[in-house]
Amino acid sequence: MKILSIDPGFKRFGYCIFNQDSTIVEHGIYSTRERNKDEKYQQYLNAGIYDMYHWFGELLEENEITNIISEIVPPISNKGNFGISPQVPLVISVMAVCKIMAYEDEIEWVDISARSVKSILTGDSSVSKAVMRRFVIEQYPEIVKGRKLTDIPFDETDAIAVGMSYFPKFNINEGNNEKEKG
Repeated sequence: MKILSIDPGFKRFGYCIFNQDSTIVEHGIYSTRERNKDEKYQQYLNAGIYDMYHWFGELLEENEITNIISEIVPPISNKGNFGISPQVPLVISVMAVCKIMAYEDEIEWVDISARSVKSILTGDSSVSKAVMRRFVIEQYPEIVKGRKLTDIPFDETDAIAVGMSYFPKFNINEGNNEKEKG
């Protein structure tokens, strides 16, 4: 059994692959290319979906993924005006492609909110990304590999935290586990 955990994104897709014993096999960020200056939005979206489709398919196949746990993409931004972030349609499109691929391969998919991940792991659903990053690194110091703490992307440690919430040994605040089956 191998578990893929995801911090969804279009430009920065955080991921981590765990063995069933919660050891990390691989972790990182996948990024589609930048949008060209004169490129139409739809062309950029289509190219990103195409790239993600191929990368994600290879990731699933090469690693024999059996389970996926993904942070839920919030429908609105909580920054300032609570409006839709321009990235939301891109992320939702890419995540739909990933879910379809997982469903076709009969891979179990679980969605979980960021607040639930924080609550499960720390007992506090409002901790900052910096606190979560430090928590993840305390559990998996090997992910630092000579990098400074500030050089480790939040997307990467968020994906690892999402995966950690899947394993009972990390469920510090077990009563607040709000995992939702996708």
